[in-house]
Amino acid sequence: MVNLNTNLVRQALNTKLSVRIDHFEVVWESCDWSETVKIIDQQGTTYFLKGTPRSRPEARVTEMLNSYNSLIVPKVLISDLLPDHEWCWFLMRDAGTTDYDHITPDIALQTAYHLGHLQSQVIYNTYLPKVLPNSLPADYFTIIQQLGIWLETHFRDTSQSLIDMIRGKLLTRQRFFEVITQYLSVLRPTCVHGDLWSGNIASSSDHVCLLDWGDAIWGIGTSSIVNLLTTSDTPLPSDDIWKAYADGWGQTINADLIQASELAYLLNLIVIEQQLTQFQPHQTIVPLGIQPIIETLIDLSG
Repeated sequence: MVNLNTNLVRQALNTKLSVRIDHFEVVWESCDWSETVKIIDQQGTTYFLKGTPRSRPEARVTEMLNSYNSLIVPKVLISDLLPDHEWCWFLMRDAGTTDYDHITPDIALQTAYHLGHLQSQVIYNTYLPKVLPNSLPADYFTIIQQLGIWLETHFRDTSQSLIDMIRGKLLTRQRFFEVITQYLSVLRPTCVHGDLWSGNIASSSDHVCLLDWGDAIWGIGTSSIVNLLTTSDTPLPSDDIWKAYADGWGQTINADLIQASELAYLLNLIVIEQQLTQFQPHQTIVPLGIQPIIETLIDLSG
């Protein structure tokens, strides 16, 4: 565990919640910006302790989203369990079971509907746009313009061919990005999950719950559905899922918006990768996902 003193955790939980821990279990591979620990107390109750650098507002974002919909977003019991730690460790209730390999159509439909409803509720929130990375249609071409500079600045192993793809192809297609911006202008920006796959969707007998809001951004909500469909290893009824999302939000989603949302999803991925760079100061190799993103953007804009 990332410099986590389990004795301090035991003391803090006993003091703040009168919880006596039976055992700890790391439930997902640690990385430079996130770790999740499963905690079982002596009564058999399960909790999850999430750690992340303090510059990431995940605990506060999760708390705020839960205030809009307490079923689809986990309940934060303690927002900062160890105030003196370099990371923020926040404690959440067990939200249900997850499947890292598979999502059923029923779970996907529930997720789409409730996420659409949640996103429609937070469009007027004034806190989230200030603390979350922004990925807004009006800035899409600027993101592309700055992509090559970011790669050359942070990754000395950046290939010239990758830079040429950006400058020789993407930067010549400004009109395409302007059209996409027009399509998406009918949608109000909202909180986008950022990493919506089966492992971040917990289910119980009566509801689904979306976990891990660490990569949340402020952008176009429909990109979340592209994320869900793209990351599924099994075929999902995409038309039904889009309809469920539209019903949850209370708006119409047409084919042009769906196509534009595919680009929004890719731009979100770039913004998220750029945010994560700050936690990997010694990385010299371009993140694996960047070249496929650029190639897909070229295909879409061609």
